[in-house]
Amino acid sequence: MISANSLPNDRTEKTQLETELFLEKLNAGSDSGLEALFYQYFEKLRSLAARKMGPHVRAAPDSIVMSVMGSMVRGLREGRFHVSDCRRLWNLLVTITLNKIRKRVEKHHGEEPPPSALYEQLSQGPGPEDIAIVDDLIETALEGLDSEYREILTRFLAGCSRTEISHQLGLSYAAVKYKVSRLVDRFCRLFPSDDDE
Repeated sequence: MISANSLPNDRTEKTQLETELFLEKLNAGSDSGLEALFYQYFEKLRSLAARKMGPHVRAAPDSIVMSVMGSMVRGLREGRFHVSDCRRLWNLLVTITLNKIRKRVEKHHGEEPPPSALYEQLSQGPGPEDIAIVDDLIETALEGLDSEYREILTRFLAGCSRTEISHQLGLSYAAVKYKVSRLVDRFCRLFPSDDDE
């Protein structure tokens, strides 16, 4: 005898297929996947941002969420993010949102972020949430610099020497050395040591 529980649920299977198709399009960075992301998550993130921001952040929740969506789009299109299920997607979006709010609070109050929390997370092995935080810190470090810095940083983090980078980008060794030094200084300001305090 076949019970009602053993029959396939067409609605559940359809929903699962729709979800898989959505994630596939999203991970490919397709416009339709990104549009679906916006429509499915914008209001939820806006509500979250409004609750978490409180009166001490001088920004509209919409601007926070638009910034989150921008980071997500860049991460997906550049291949830094890959989302395997909707729960992980939501966790990643929440992490990016909370990080953006934290940065706005710090910007308005001049507070330094406690680096120990980030180091603790990274010591457990990077996950999508960790990648989002690092990606946001890299964006902060590169803020106001030309695209050449991004190219240099990408190659430097991949293990290329300054000499290799200068050959690959057609720059002088001195120019690469200066720009790497400038990037290192910016990262050091994001992660002040105990001696600096």
